[in-house]
Amino acid sequence: MNKDYSNYLLSIILIIIVISSGVLFVFAKIRKKSKINAGMQPIRGGSISIFFDRMENVTIIPHVKDKYGSGKATADVELIKKPYSAQKLGSVVRQSMNRCIKGVTCENRELFEKLQSYDWVQFTEGKRNISVYKRELRYNFQYHQKKA
Repeated sequence: MNKDYSNYLLSIILIIIVISSGVLFVFAKIRKKSKINAGMQPIRGGSISIFFDRMENVTIIPHVKDKYGSGKATADVELIKKPYSAQKLGSVVRQSMNRCIKGVTCENRELFEKLQSYDWVQFTEGKRNISVYKRELRYNFQYHQKKA
């Protein structure tokens, strides 16, 4: 009788441990997912160009409308060197698009100093380019690749 009772208690304890481990695992997974999504801010608007060079480094250039209504680059250029995570790239893209709302245009000389380039032809040579625009509730993407 004593042996049956101890086996019964051991079975109950093992069942409780397995169930509590499962519950803790589920809660940890939910908490991790909510932390990842908590850092994501909504994109309110904007227009950016994303350039990928041959080494997969990324240059993000935000654009704003100038006083004549055409798009012009800002000086808030972001350069991300490889290796980088998808979360980091996504975060910088969101920040850059949101910066467009209050961004100020810059002169070409200032922009090319930040890009360490002489002009657009030299800067874009051999780079892939994705343009992202947010208009009202839609996102528009355009892909370009300049041949070397």
